[in-house]
Amino acid sequence: MKFQRLLLLGLLLCCIAGVPASAVIAEISLLGPVEDVKQNEGTMVVSAAGQFGLNFTTDPPELVVDPIEPTMIEGTVPGGAAGIALFETGTSAAVTTLGAEDGTWIAVGTLKQTPQGEYVLTNLAGDPAAAPVPFAGDYTLTYTAEPACTSETGTVCPAAAVNVTLTTEGRGVWSERLEPGDAFTWNGRNDGSAVEVTFVSGEAPNPSSSGMAGPQPVSVFIVTVTPPIGVALADPGITAPTVAESPAPAGTTPAAGLLPVTAFLALLAAACVLLRR
Repeated sequence: MKFQRLLLLGLLLCCIAGVPASAVIAEISLLGPVEDVKQNEGTMVVSAAGQFGLNFTTDPPELVVDPIEPTMIEGTVPGGAAGIALFETGTSAAVTTLGAEDGTWIAVGTLKQTPQGEYVLTNLAGDPAAAPVPFAGDYTLTYTAEPACTSETGTVCPAAAVNVTLTTEGRGVWSERLEPGDAFTWNGRNDGSAVEVTFVSGEAPNPSSSGMAGPQPVSVFIVTVTPPIGVALADPGITAPTVAESPAPAGTTPAAGLLPVTAFLALLAAACVLLRR
């Protein structure tokens, strides 16, 4: 019995060491044509016909689209009136949701495809960190959020501001601190392209929640991109991946931390029973 107790306590310590500090909600990125735009309600209906995934047999992993049974999804477009105004019926959209197909929409963009077959966005309402593909013209937007925590007890709190970096052609070309409602436009390339960015609102990690499991922070931006002159963009097609690729759908990994925590609690209960004997 003493040996069993020592073995169980050892396993318990291993589980404690392996439990991640936080957990996030899985994100799923879907694509398909826009069927309806309800301007007054701020919602949109998309016929999801594919899901973004990664082919891990290549180095680096290759973005692929896994066709799915067409599914009508409806959600609120982030950013209010400015967000819903970006979209119109008949165009294609990429939609990232939290948790499931019917989850909260956190990033919605108009989706196009280059002559080389690459997927790009010409606009975005929501969180650029959740966008499955880059913007047209090889533009990428990244940011870090400054917390404005008061008495929040969860893993996130409001963002006082964000520090935004615009990258293109492999280099950072613009950095700026934006508070809610602030905006900037960058058109420093000599090809007619431009990027307009507005920070609507956001969340930041709560510094006092270290070690706590909970959802990730999500911010809302409005981004519009003018593609370079002469770049032909078309509505995307959905091509089935080959059997050899076997891509893992993006965002379908179980939320980190939830399964380890469950196992930890089970072992803790078993340990209490044994130690009482």
